[in-house]
Amino acid sequence: ELRQIIPAGSSGSSLEDAGKVIDYLDDQMTAFIGESPFVHIATCPPDKIPLVSPKGDEPGFCRVKDSRTLCIPERPGNKLVLGLQALLEYPKVGLCFQIPGNESTLRVGGSVKLTRNAQLCQELQTRGLPAKLVIVVHIEYAFFHCSKAYIRSRLWQSDTWPKEQCKVKFGRYFTKSEPLQNKIDTMVDQHYALVQEAVDGKINEPD
Repeated sequence: ELRQIIPAGSSGSSLEDAGKVIDYLDDQMTAFIGESPFVHIATCPPDKIPLVSPKGDEPGFCRVKDSRTLCIPERPGNKLVLGLQALLEYPKVGLCFQIPGNESTLRVGGSVKLTRNAQLCQELQTRGLPAKLVIVVHIEYAFFHCSKAYIRSRLWQSDTWPKEQCKVKFGRYFTKSEPLQNKIDTMVDQHYALVQEAVDGKINEPD
């Protein structure tokens, strides 16, 4: 029924027969990852809800080891490690790499292993802090997604952005006490300020 609604096009109908899908990273894809400061990581443990986690750092923070191997460093985060726990249960991952201003998306997927190899964690250090661990991806598919979503959303066109930022506050999710909510929100803002100082090169990255 799905193919009656959306018939297959000349580019193929699945990962197996789509001409633009390959099972390695070519030079164009490697260059794209080298310029990308942001990636979404999708995981899906068996019989559980799929998860998508954002990862970001300096352009090229994800390291292409070779055409079939990609290394993603784990930085300090919210400590929920939901995606990492999912990978321990089901070691498969889907990735979407983005570059600001670029209307292409690089989609990559494959099997993974988590490693705490000291040398690799040190190689992927930034701002005085080695990687907590590294997600090593064995590439099973890779392809560039079309630009239509960016064109329609005008995502990179600054004149379409909201005039005022939607300020997210976390305190409300932890307590019904307004004073405690405010305290939590202040602590979060202070922590983000430290992370920004680290990004600006003024201090080491806070753990």
